Amino acid sequence: MEDQFPIIDISKLVASQGKDETILKETANELMDGFSKWGFIYLKGHPITEESIEKMFQDSEAFFKQPVEKKNEVLMNSRDTDYIIGYVPFKKETFDASKPFDLKEAFDYMHHMRPEMKSKLSPEFFELFRNFFTQCHDLTFLIFRLLAISLDLEDLEFFHKAHDKLGRLGNTTLLRSLYYPAVERSDILEEQSRCAEHTDYGTVTLLFQNSGGLEVKSPSGDFIKAKVIPGTIVVNAADLMERWASGRIKSTPHRVTIQTDMSKPRQCLAFFVSPDNDCLVECVDGSDKYEPINSYDYLDRRFKETLSKN
Repeated sequence: MEDQFPIIDISKLVASQGKDETILKETANELMDGFSKWGFIYLKGHPITEESIEKMFQDSEAFFKQPVEKKNEVLMNSRDTDYIIGYVPFKKETFDASKPFDLKEAFDYMHHMRPEMKSKLSPEFFELFRNFFTQCHDLTFLIFRLLAISLDLEDLEFFHKAHDKLGRLGNTTLLRSLYYPAVERSDILEEQSRCAEHTDYGTVTLLFQNSGGLEVKSPSGDFIKAKVIPGTIVVNAADLMERWASGRIKSTPHRVTIQTDMSKPRQCLAFFVSPDNDCLVECVDGSDKYEPINSYDYLDRRFKETLSKN
């Protein structure tokens, strides 16, 4: 059984500012190899500093350790479809309706936060998320170029155009800080997990993890532990990218299971990238393997399926 998905070093690509055609092609081939086989890769040599990542973890932890009443001041309103932003409380989500709620809470950020919610966050906290979102945005657009090359697209700006509103109204890309609190084993329900098995919904996801827990389905069908490799970002393809690529790229199931030691909390940061709301996603090779689908309709349906009835 294979026990690790590929590590791709983009340091030379970053140094060339993404302009070296030879490096672009070589890296795009590596990306396609990893995404077609696993749906997951590790990205090494990226431009997001360890200091900024660590600051995100520190300030996020401080947010989650606040009293529930304080966190609820920025409670997400799932009916406000233009602003799915804010605090997602414990017991709110599950990726498998047949099982108990996931043992997690979250804070979702988009640039276009309503003024009344923004006013309840410290300016430093908002600015931290704004800057980190921007860094993830810039890295994602480099990945888009690699994806266009790997899929042999004539228009290398194809994915850029499909995400033109990223960071603005009309696009649901979000930066999510996830917190899996410590739990007494006696309080864990049967078949409960920190995050049930699922695929991501949109285009790609950038995942920053500082502790273990993530498990990814390998090409053999077994789940493997996604090792924490310092200096890397886990990047995975999501459902709409699989549809765009006519299945050449995999949107792979993954999960966060109950660990032996649940006395310690777990954190991660995820940048969930989605196409613009009005984007029609259809196979770029002209095939009919997947029927065309509106991006927002698909994402909205999948999102609503995760809301727990608890």
